[in-house]
Amino acid sequence: MQAFDLDSHSPQGPSEYPPVDHWSIPVGRLAGVQLYLSYSVFIALAVLAVVIATVQNRQGEADLPVIASAAMAFWVTGWCVQLIVYLMFQNGPATRSDVLTIGLIGVEVGHPLSRPICWTAATNLVVTSIALGGLSMFGVACLVVHLHGQSLPIGSFQSWRQALATPGFGLGSINNVYLSAAWLFWFQAFCQAYPMPRNLGRGALVSAMVLFASEANEAFKLKLVRRVIQLIAIVTVLVALSVLVVETAEGIPRWLVLLALALLLWQSSGRRDLIAWIRSIEIAKLDQSTVPSLALEGADSDSMDSHRSISKLAHTRPRRNQMAGPLWQMIDTVQMHRKRRRAKAVWKRERSEAEDAARLDEILERVNEQGIESLSPDELALLQRVSESLRKNRPAEDSTGG
Repeated sequence: MQAFDLDSHSPQGPSEYPPVDHWSIPVGRLAGVQLYLSYSVFIALAVLAVVIATVQNRQGEADLPVIASAAMAFWVTGWCVQLIVYLMFQNGPATRSDVLTIGLIGVEVGHPLSRPICWTAATNLVVTSIALGGLSMFGVACLVVHLHGQSLPIGSFQSWRQALATPGFGLGSINNVYLSAAWLFWFQAFCQAYPMPRNLGRGALVSAMVLFASEANEAFKLKLVRRVIQLIAIVTVLVALSVLVVETAEGIPRWLVLLALALLLWQSSGRRDLIAWIRSIEIAKLDQSTVPSLALEGADSDSMDSHRSISKLAHTRPRRNQMAGPLWQMIDTVQMHRKRRRAKAVWKRERSEAEDAARLDEILERVNEQGIESLSPDELALLQRVSESLRKNRPAEDSTGG
C-alpha cells in the first residue's frame, strides 16, 4: 500500500524520513540499522593526536601513546555496550529504530518524533537502565581486575578506596590501565545519564516525569520536566562550588567545567525537544492501544503494514508545513490519532468491499449453474453481508429520490 500523507493529502508522503543529520556521516549498516558517526568523534581524535604528539617526547611520558590507545579501546568498548543494548531491542515491534548515531559518549538519541515507532515511557526507562547498568558493571569488573593485578584484597573496602584515590584516575601509568578503564566506563555512564539533549538520560528523565504525572495535562508535564532539569542544574552548581573549595590550582579547574555544564543544562531546559519527548510518549501510548485492537480483529500483514505506515507518517513533519515552524508546533496528538483511526477504518472498509465485489460475480454465476446448495458457508455469509448492505443503503436512496 502506498504511503499517504494525512495532512498534505499527497500520495508521495511527508518530508524525508528519517531527517538528515548534517553533523554525522554514514559508516554502514548493522542488524538492519543504518549507523552514523558524529563529527565530534573525529574532532576529539584530532585533538588527542595533537596532545600526544606534543608531549610524548617529554621525560616520563614515553608510555603516553600506549595509555591513550588502551583508553580509546575501552572507550569504544563502552560504545559497543550501548549499541548492543539498542540492537537487542531492534527486533521488537514496539522499539524498532532505523538509524543510530554514535557520538562522543556513545549512542545519541535523535529527535524522538523522528523514530519510525515512538517508544513508550517504560521502554525508554528500560533501555536507558540496561545501558547505564552495563557500563557501570564493566567499570566494576575492570576495577576488580586492577585490584587483582596489584595483589590487593578484592573484598576489602579499604582496597577499593585506595585504588579509587589514585591521582589522575590512573592515567599516569600503564600499570593502572584497568583502573583508568573503570573510570572511563563510569564517566561514560555519568555523561549519558546527565539529561543533556541527545543523551540517554534526557529521554529517561522525561519518561519518569510523564509516568509520575500520567493524569496531568501536557502543559503541566512540560513544566514539571523543566523544573526538574533546572533543579539538577542547581545541584550541579552546588557541587561545582564544593569542588572549588577543596580543589588545588593544578591542571584544568574541575569546578569551572561543572559550572559550564550546569549553565548548559539550565539553558537546555527551554529547548523544544522536551515537548517532542512528551508527545512521542503520548503517541506511543495511543499506538499501543491501537495495534492490539487490529490483532484482535484478525488483521493480516497488509493491514499491520498500513498501520505502521500511517503511524510513521504521523510522527514526521507534513510537507506543506515545512516552512511553518518547528515540528512540535505542528503535531497534535489527539488529532493525529483520530486521523489514523479514520484512515484505517476507511481503508479496511474499502478493501473488504473490493474483495466482496470481486467474489460476488463468481458466486452468483455458480448459483445460476449449480444452485445455492453448492455454496460454502463462507460464500453464504458473503451473500448475506451484501444483502444486508443493500437493505441499509436502500432507505437512504429512496429518501434522496423522494
